[in-house]
Amino acid sequence: MATIGYVIVILGAMSVSVNLMHLIDRLERPRRSQRRRNAA
Repeated sequence: MATIGYVIVILGAMSVSVNLMHLIDRLERPRRSQRRRNAA
């Protein structure tokens, strides 16, 4: 059971890290993303 718990924690940490990276990218390039979306 302990191993399963560790795996779940690791997967959760990975998902959170990926989400944070996406949020940082959006905050760093908010104007570019909006302009491209509007143009498209």
